[in-house]
Amino acid sequence: MATLTEATTFKNLSIREICALDDITRIAYVEEDYWFPYRRANDLLRILEKLLKHPKTYRMPCLAIVGRGNCGKTMLLREFEKRHTPRDRPLRETASVPVLYVQAPPQADRQELYNAILDALHIPYRVTENPGRKLSVLLHIMRQVNVQILMLDEVSQVTALQKRQMTLFLNSIKHICNELCIPIVIGGTEAAATAVKNDAQFASRFDVEVLRAWQLDNDFLRLLKTLEERSVLLGEVNLATPEIAPLLHGLSEGILGDLVRLLRLATIKAIETGIETITAELIRSIDWTPPSIRKSRLNNTL
Repeated sequence: MATLTEATTFKNLSIREICALDDITRIAYVEEDYWFPYRRANDLLRILEKLLKHPKTYRMPCLAIVGRGNCGKTMLLREFEKRHTPRDRPLRETASVPVLYVQAPPQADRQELYNAILDALHIPYRVTENPGRKLSVLLHIMRQVNVQILMLDEVSQVTALQKRQMTLFLNSIKHICNELCIPIVIGGTEAAATAVKNDAQFASRFDVEVLRAWQLDNDFLRLLKTLEERSVLLGEVNLATPEIAPLLHGLSEGILGDLVRLLRLATIKAIETGIETITAELIRSIDWTPPSIRKSRLNNTL
């Protein structure tokens, strides 16, 4: 079997070409994160595109994409960022950065927020710099590079803040939105959305879209069909069967990230054992704990 050369990446290859590679290389492909389309994600990407193209107004619309952990929020935001990568501008010293993705800081206060944005822009700063000065710099740079939408991911820790801290943090986000006349998109848990909705000024401009756990229905079966198409196993793979589909749904509890991880483990085991397909027996043989049991065990340990 062929191997992957240094000059070639998985992005340059079709699934059929990857299937022709050796076992070690196929496993390396399986272990990588990759984007795959599904109906809900496509709907949200269209909403994000509309926000990106929204004309500048004094009250820009904003969006909160929320859901429990591992439901696909970050992958969705990263995919949108990838579709709008920075691009050179003729006769300009700086590139255009239409979509700026920022992971919210562990300590959700305005100082850490400004640091995170400056880091995302690759702008050096002194940690002890005055917050007002940092704000002036980041606003100037965001104008220079023509940021059209700011995405703040993992904005969940805001719920642990005291009321005054939360107000300062949210006001900082609102100030950036107002000054630049750009939409703000936040990703976090439903608790984060509740915190935003409890702020009267935020609630009036933020729409909320929820990524829920999948039900065992036709949408879930279509999702499994999509994942089948990504399989690099040499044998035929049928996931949407009456035996396998409920098994996958029960073990993952309908959580997208857990489903993908479970299938990743199953695919690797199928390659290593030479089975080259995914069966119910193979899935049951994997050392796997459903997410609710993992959470319960963690809570009992703490």
